[in-house]
Amino acid sequence: MFTSIVFGFFYALFFLSLSFTIYLYIRLVVAVKKGKDIPKWIYKLGHAVQGRIHVDYEEITDANALKEIHWFLLIYLIVNLLVLAVFYYHGNSFPQAIYECLKKQIFIVIVSMVLKSIGKFVVLAIRKNFQNSHVYASTNAFYRDSFF
Repeated sequence: MFTSIVFGFFYALFFLSLSFTIYLYIRLVVAVKKGKDIPKWIYKLGHAVQGRIHVDYEEITDANALKEIHWFLLIYLIVNLLVLAVFYYHGNSFPQAIYECLKKQIFIVIVSMVLKSIGKFVVLAIRKNFQNSHVYASTNAFYRDSFF
């Protein structure tokens, strides 16, 4: 009984976090399409969630910020499909492979964040245009919320 209550609580938290991530994405897409700015609380969320190294995130909402999120989502999808394929290959059971893939989501998000950062660095190194590189508070809020 207690275990099912705890699982129910964590599933509710998961769906609440997923809903909030989708809401942030929709707000950013609408803001970019209409040429408006997103609410200040999204920028504050992006500034608040930082690692050990302080980064001055820029409060800019433009098409490049949305592009970064789209690249992250594409990398996230590809990593999920690769992990799913590996678990399916080893177990020959699709439902079991999906279950194992869902259990590994925290690691998949971390790998996706690292690959996105490496990809951004490589693109900037090839273009040799580090001056126009931005670190967006809005995209940081989206990445970190997908992490949670």
